[in-house]
Amino acid sequence: MKTTPNKFTSYFAEPSSSTHRQYLALRMFFMEGNTAEQVALNTGYSVGTIYAMIRDFKKSLENPDVDPFFKEIQTGRKPIDYSGGTKEIVINLRKKYLSVPDIQVALNAQNIHLSIYSIEKILTDAGFARLPRRDGQLRNEARTAMIPKLEAPVASRVCLEPDQFSSHLAGLLCVLPYISLTI
Repeated sequence: MKTTPNKFTSYFAEPSSSTHRQYLALRMFFMEGNTAEQVALNTGYSVGTIYAMIRDFKKSLENPDVDPFFKEIQTGRKPIDYSGGTKEIVINLRKKYLSVPDIQVALNAQNIHLSIYSIEKILTDAGFARLPRRDGQLRNEARTAMIPKLEAPVASRVCLEPDQFSSHLAGLLCVLPYISLTI
């Protein structure tokens, strides 16, 4: 039974990409038993190129995890990279009784950008349940616990002994008040 040419048969008869052409050339060599010279004549490659493709194909089959022609397509979202201890930081912030939006704010302050969905996923994977409803006072206590306390600088005694210094331009400083009056 002979098929009439259509868009489906032309896909196999006239490959458009170089990878598709290489696949068909190697198929002719290995499956149909054609010589490298016959494959080169049919595909438009040189004989040396056919031998190079055969060599590279055999080498690529040494790693059974990688298919040289048919790549498996990963569907869905890319897995989230929690490098730098991000997971532990999120868990420690939840232990301080912070909500997911508060955790996101704290992470953004540390230049770690995660979506609320990602934070919720980390927490549910770690076994945390949703926080119960809290009144304003409890929320504020949790937020203020997150803010580090700043220590005030300790005052030191000022030395009032006269100092001496020399400058070639100190006279200019004496003229500044008179300049400001004229402006």
